[in-house]
Amino acid sequence: MISLAKNILFGVFFGIILVMFFYNLFIYFVVKDTIYLYYVVYIFVVGLVQATIEGYCFQYAMLNNSFLATRSFFLLTAFCKYQRFRICPQISSYKGFHSPA
Repeated sequence: MISLAKNILFGVFFGIILVMFFYNLFIYFVVKDTIYLYYVVYIFVVGLVQATIEGYCFQYAMLNNSFLATRSFFLLTAFCKYQRFRICPQISSYKGFHSPA
């Protein structure tokens, strides 16, 4: 019973991640600002990291490939941090976030 509740909870979580992914992808196509594209990649990688932590990537995406399963968490976490450090300077210097003085 706990496994079913856990799968439903993570299904809702991954559904929210997927909606955020497509919403920000739509915003990127409308606004054409690269910050949104970087954020879309970041959302996708965060979703993959969470799926890897819970074992869904190993079960469904990696097709029981133990080589990828043992290394994917570290690679995806490093890529997630890379994306975050790539986004932060652009967001902090974004013109839309500064209040007029």
